[in-house]
Amino acid sequence: MVRERESRSDRQRAGSSQRDAKHRAGGDWTTLTIPDGIEIFSPKEGTVRFDIVTFEVGKNNPYAKPGEWYYERTYYTHSRVGPNNESYVCLAKTAGKPCPICEYRAKLASDPDEGNEKLIKSLKPKERQLFLIHVVKRDEDSGKVMLYESSFHTFGKLLDKKRQDAEEDEPHISNFDDEKAGATLKVSYSEEDAGGYTFLDAYSIEFKPRPNGLDSELMDHGICLDDVVKLLPYDELKRLFLQEPTKDDDDDDEPKKPAKSSKPKDDDDDDDDEPPKKATKADGPELEEGQEVRHRQFGVCEIVRINDDGSLLLKNDEGKRFKGVDPKNVRPLVDKPKSSKAKPKDDDDDDDWDDDDDEPAPSKKSKAKPKDDDDDDEPSKKTKLKDDDWD
Repeated sequence: MVRERESRSDRQRAGSSQRDAKHRAGGDWTTLTIPDGIEIFSPKEGTVRFDIVTFEVGKNNPYAKPGEWYYERTYYTHSRVGPNNESYVCLAKTAGKPCPICEYRAKLASDPDEGNEKLIKSLKPKERQLFLIHVVKRDEDSGKVMLYESSFHTFGKLLDKKRQDAEEDEPHISNFDDEKAGATLKVSYSEEDAGGYTFLDAYSIEFKPRPNGLDSELMDHGICLDDVVKLLPYDELKRLFLQEPTKDDDDDDEPKKPAKSSKPKDDDDDDDDEPPKKATKADGPELEEGQEVRHRQFGVCEIVRINDDGSLLLKNDEGKRFKGVDPKNVRPLVDKPKSSKAKPKDDDDDDDWDDDDDEPAPSKKSKAKPKDDDDDDEPSKKTKLKDDDWD
């Protein structure tokens, strides 16, 4: 959504106090509508420098008022919903609207005899964030902004801590998003092993003051992150969650049948009447269709089909397929190892780390699956990467 550009003096900047107060208290994306022409930022292991570019706030932003300029958009998702295990935006936590998934979760929680603690936990909304960034490169400047989507726990949490801990003589840190001054961020990422998959974690953020602020052309991006978050209608989200058939799926001449609880047939699947095929790795256990496995490059995937030649057709949580995969390159998904360390506790119990809180952003180039918030161990804090050219 393109908005008319304002002069710097006319822009009302939103501070960070509301985010702090509320947070202490409390390809084809199914969660986002990607603006045309914008690139997706996919961090890699190592160090990158970028500016966070503010945007003019629209509707439903929890930490800023419409018309102010703010640096991030917080939203919440329910993961592994529907037959394809997709993620969808939580209507309640994101926009204050009725959410059928939250209602179902509350109903389960109200019955102590159900014994669905694991299901209740898996349905908990997970906190994620959107940023507009400008990657800083030596000897070149694209003058473009990119969209950065991440779990709160793999980037935003550290950013908040750095900003809140800034001294009075470090305004470039506390006001890093000020377009007239602010700071360029130097962020270091490490690849961490969560026991069954890997994720990228920002373990270090440094701030370099910007004496001249941002280039005014960067502020002409015309993107409102509040408009990017995809809020489905209540009935549509409920249908996807309960896997109910649409009216078009029903035959007018046939009596309506209840929705099957099993996963619908995939377009590339073999006949439903045939038993799932099995394959045996030369140096490992037997594999079969429908099984979840881990691939070093593609992350956690489901075996959609085992071909006659023994190769695999895999599909990840975002629905992307990988054909002709050698079974030697996958292994069955295993449970994460238990940790003896105490679990860190946020001020708001509703924001504790849970399963799949950091499932990978649906980027086509994403290499590693983000951190699972149910892991009790904090990510290992690695030695900061050396870079003599930062200063």
